[in-house]
Amino acid sequence: MPLVRRCNKAATSVVMLVTSVLNITPSGADTVQLNFNAFLVNGTCDFNLDKTHMNLGTILATEMGAYTLVNPQPFELEIKDCTIKGASNPIVRVSGQGEMLDKWVFRNLSSTAKNIGVMLVNSATLPSYASKALSSGDYVELAETSGNIDNQKLPFYAGLTCGDATQCSHARGGQVVASITFNLDFL
Repeated sequence: MPLVRRCNKAATSVVMLVTSVLNITPSGADTVQLNFNAFLVNGTCDFNLDKTHMNLGTILATEMGAYTLVNPQPFELEIKDCTIKGASNPIVRVSGQGEMLDKWVFRNLSSTAKNIGVMLVNSATLPSYASKALSSGDYVELAETSGNIDNQKLPFYAGLTCGDATQCSHARGGQVVASITFNLDFL
């Protein structure tokens, strides 16, 4: 909290100084507006993925069935070298393009396949279609030990799905491309 107090005092001093300067304008002088901008962060961490590219393989159309998660592959997000002290409720927020096919799937606009996407699950064990799918904007809470969130590994799986029976009946083959971003955030 001392850092916040120092920042508040510094910001107050700057505002008071600027106010004083702006209030002392000679008559007939041009006025000048001075805008301030600041960005305060609660801290940073290094994020490392054990895989930066995942090839979910070539899948036959007959393998894509309703309510199935095809070829789920594991990966891990490592959180380390954090400079966060005392921040409350740290999370990893997930984002990316996609659509709802009964479950949320990630897929970029450049995907040529129709009604097929990547289902993302936060799990250490092999998931199924019934598992909770993460969607863009969802988050995973980080464990805190005495205010420290350093040296954690979050397990995930990514696999292909075409959703429910209605969505799968409209599925068409092609390439599926998905990009998922993981960001440190606080609730």
